[in-house]
Amino acid sequence: MKKFFLLASVLMLLSISTFSQTINITSPNGGENWNGCSSNPITWNSTGTSNYYNIFYSLDNGMTWVAIATSYNTIVGSFTWSAIPNVNSSNCLVKVVDAITPTINDVSNSAFTVFGALFVLSPNGGQSWIAGTTQNINYTFNAVVVSNVKLEYSTNNGATWTTIINSTPANGAYGWIVPNVPSNLCRIRISDVVDPSCKWDKSDTTFSIVSNISVNQPNGGESWQAQVGTQGTFINMSNAPLLLNTGYYFDDGGLEGYLSGSSYDQL
Repeated sequence: MKKFFLLASVLMLLSISTFSQTINITSPNGGENWNGCSSNPITWNSTGTSNYYNIFYSLDNGMTWVAIATSYNTIVGSFTWSAIPNVNSSNCLVKVVDAITPTINDVSNSAFTVFGALFVLSPNGGQSWIAGTTQNINYTFNAVVVSNVKLEYSTNNGATWTTIINSTPANGAYGWIVPNVPSNLCRIRISDVVDPSCKWDKSDTTFSIVSNISVNQPNGGESWQAQVGTQGTFINMSNAPLLLNTGYYFDDGGLEGYLSGSSYDQL
C-alpha cells in the first residue's frame, strides 16, 4: 500500500510539473497597432521553461513565420523588437517558443496590425513615361514616423541611383520632369531622410523612359540611293514655277529658233 501511495505521489508530481510548463504571450496579443521601423516590446508570462526562447513573427496570420530571435535568454519574459519591418499588414502574429522544449510555446490570441513607413505607388512597374514630360511620383507614408523624404531613380534596375531631390516634405506625391535617359530598366526609390536604412521602398518592377524624339532609321552607316526625276527636259521660259533635276531652257521661240521681242531675250 505504501509503495502504491509513493508511486501515485511521484506520478502526480510529474503531472503537475508537466502541466505547469507554460508560455502565455501578453503583448502583442491581438488588436494592437504598431508602426513599421519602430521598436516595441514583446512580453509573456512563463512557468517551468528553460528561460531560453525562440521568437517569431508572421504577416499572414500564421501561414509563414520569420525568426526574430534565437535562444534568447531572459527571466523577465520581455524582448524588445527593434526591427519591426516596413510592411502594411493587419494579419500579424507573434510566437514565443521554449528553445529547449519547442512543444512549450504560445501564439498571439488574435492578429495585430503593422503600419509601414513608406511605399511607392507609381511608377511601380510597367509604365512608359516620355522624357521631358512631368509625371507624378506617388507614394504612401506614415506621418507618425516620416516627415521628409529623398527621391532617386535608376535606369539599370537599381545597380546605381541618381538623386531627384535630397529632401522634400512628405505629402504623397512629387512632380518629376522625366530626364531624357531612355531605358526599359527604370525604378524609383523613396527613403526617409532621417532613417533611410528601414524606412524606404522602390518600384516593385521596372518601368520605361522613352525619348520624345527617337530616330530609328537612318541611324548611321546606311547607304541609300537617291531618287531622281526626268532628265533633259526641254522648257520654254515662262513665269510658271518648275521643279526638276535638269533641263534645257529656251526663250519663247522654243527649240526652232530665237524669237525677236521675247520678254526673255535680254536674259
